[in-house]
Amino acid sequence: MRNHIATLLAGLLFGAGLVISDMANPQRVLAFLRWGPGWDPSLALVMLGALAITVPGFAWMRLRGRPFLAPQFTTPAAGAIDRRLLLGAPVFGIGWGWVGYCPGP
Repeated sequence: MRNHIATLLAGLLFGAGLVISDMANPQRVLAFLRWGPGWDPSLALVMLGALAITVPGFAWMRLRGRPFLAPQFTTPAAGAIDRRLLLGAPVFGIGWGWVGYCPGP
């Protein structure tokens, strides 16, 4: 149960961060994805801010040796680059750029 509550809180925090940073605003996302006049670099600052928190956090967790809510770290097995990946990634990116809606929130 503790893991479910932590997952819920992490998801709410992530979604709130995306909404507060205006990444849920399609016009803001489209302005970031547009090159040339009207380009809005503010979402790059949001990404840099996220990295400024994430990178030290991961380093700290690595030094700690184990996660807070699990006995050990688990990492996904490296998968092959297959047809589904090669087709799905561009569809995801094109859809995001076309509509301008960030799928995170």
